[in-house]
Amino acid sequence: QSEELQDIRYQTKRLSDLTNNLVYLSKMEESGHTLKKIEMPLSDIVSETISSFRTLAAAKNLDLSANVTPDIVLCGSPDAIRQLTSILLDNAAKYSPAGGTVTIDLSSNKKNAVLTVFNATETRINKDDLPHVFDRFYRTDASRNSATGGHGIGLSIAKAIVDVHDGKIIAETKSGNDFGITA
Repeated sequence: QSEELQDIRYQTKRLSDLTNNLVYLSKMEESGHTLKKIEMPLSDIVSETISSFRTLAAAKNLDLSANVTPDIVLCGSPDAIRQLTSILLDNAAKYSPAGGTVTIDLSSNKKNAVLTVFNATETRINKDDLPHVFDRFYRTDASRNSATGGHGIGLSIAKAIVDVHDGKIIAETKSGNDFGITA
């Protein structure tokens, strides 16, 4: 009976998280939705988020390689940028093979900040799938299912956050056995 209750609690939490994420995504996509934006230390926020993922990476035997250019400042929502960085790192960690590498890079070119997260993948990614990875509930193959703990909306939320910050987000693969997101 205790095991059944644990399963019920787990499924209830998953449904609650899904509902909260869908509400958040709907609000972000509403016409005219704006976030309170302030001038913020983007480099520091990204570095802090990376630090919080080091334990997860170590638990999965992943090499987390980070290159954060210092003193990049952005006008935006610190909470949304933390969530964006977390989503991208979490996605990379979920779909990287044990012993793989996740690389995160923050740099700037002229007036734009560029955040890139890249990782090897356990399954091959078809280039035809790349335009759809930001669609709600889209999965590139059957192996990307609820067993990974996701719902298929994390990258949709990432895109909404980037859109609200008037940025661009793209997905890429170099060999089909890797995956990168640049925002």
